[in-house]
Amino acid sequence: MKMPPGKAPKKVRKAWIGCLLPVVDIIKVGDETRTGKNVRRNLYRVPADKAFGLLARHDLEAVDWWKKNKPQAFKYWQTLGFPKSCLRFIPVV
Repeated sequence: MKMPPGKAPKKVRKAWIGCLLPVVDIIKVGDETRTGKNVRRNLYRVPADKAFGLLARHDLEAVDWWKKNKPQAFKYWQTLGFPKSCLRFIPVV
């Protein structure tokens, strides 16, 4: 996995590098660009509890940042979305 974009500090976003995340599905979202155009893109959803458990193996400080700044992400039903550009897909056999 490459560093995802986002508002988290660079150190926290870099902590995702190397994590193997279980993608559950793909959703389409719209983003408004600086020019005012709405751009549709795919996000690959990962269960938040699994993602944070795997992130904890790489960097506990990054998980602590998420707990402090985005506690709602730890609700059991939450998912995190990652753009395809950050992911490398590994087939499961």
